[in-house]
Amino acid sequence: MEISTLPKWLQYAQALSQAVGIPLVAGIGAWVAWLQMRVARAKLQHDVFERRWAIYQATLDFLHKALRHEIDKNAFDKYRADIAGYKFLFGTTVAEYLQEVDDLYSEYWVITELRAAPTHPSYKRWLAFSEKRNTGYTSFRPAAVCINYLGHLMDTIDDIFSTDLIVAT
Repeated sequence: MEISTLPKWLQYAQALSQAVGIPLVAGIGAWVAWLQMRVARAKLQHDVFERRWAIYQATLDFLHKALRHEIDKNAFDKYRADIAGYKFLFGTTVAEYLQEVDDLYSEYWVITELRAAPTHPSYKRWLAFSEKRNTGYTSFRPAAVCINYLGHLMDTIDDIFSTDLIVAT
């Protein structure tokens, strides 16, 4: 056994630093990990909010254009692509609302574009699709009714989306 030539107080400080230092370093590491977890959670909330906001904005823009009769098939397809995945981001209220917007504009599109050509393949596909979904769209509402109802959906969009566009802190 070797006798240390260090002063006693330095030997005590050395022993104390090992006893306190290791748990102190571990505590600091745990604190940093906890801060990183909070940052990651905030980033996830931000990303979800951004995606929800993009869907809200796409729906709002789509309804504005639909009410001004500025939507063609390509714009409708773009809207559908913009809101893809909405069922995973929103609760049932918003999901049902977005499905209603889609169904209503689809019906309007069939009325205005395909009804003039009932032999068009898309018209037949639409009727087969609506029968599968049991939507009963074998006879259609007047186009004005669809547009008026889209106006009603436009008036309620803020109320529908409001609970899902709140950022939790």
